[in-house]
Amino acid sequence: MHALVPTTGAWLGRVLQGHYQYYGVPGNSGSMAFNRDQVTRVWRQALRRRSQKAKLTWDRMNRYAVRWLPHPKNCHPYPSQRLGVITQGRSSLHAATHIPANDRALRERLCRYISRPPLAQGRLSLTDEGQVLWKLRSPWRDGTKAFRFDPLVFIERLVAI
Repeated sequence: MHALVPTTGAWLGRVLQGHYQYYGVPGNSGSMAFNRDQVTRVWRQALRRRSQKAKLTWDRMNRYAVRWLPHPKNCHPYPSQRLGVITQGRSSLHAATHIPANDRALRERLCRYISRPPLAQGRLSLTDEGQVLWKLRSPWRDGTKAFRFDPLVFIERLVAI
């Protein structure tokens, strides 16, 4: 913490902003505000240790905090607004569709979507050597059309999905 105050303040502000973007869900603002206060307290301790005279008052530290440390804000909507699925083409991009409670067809579609297997079983087969062959939907640019796995390696990779 021997960098200049503006440099350290800008860095801490980016750290807190990333924290808010990850943890910024409704109902978590108290914890995020507590985290900001703790960052301010620890930063003040570090700045006070830099000098033998330690003239950094809380009034001045609060001015630093107001200038460089952002206040917490919710970056994510309530779960009822964000737990849907939007797809483009063949892959899911993110969960952001609102499903009304009375829309049974849309809820059923979502349940079918999330309960489908991770791999299409029609593209899996066993070779004569006992390996698992996974055929790709379309060839890759390098010409790869399938993957061969030992059964245990295939299970390890499948569990990771």
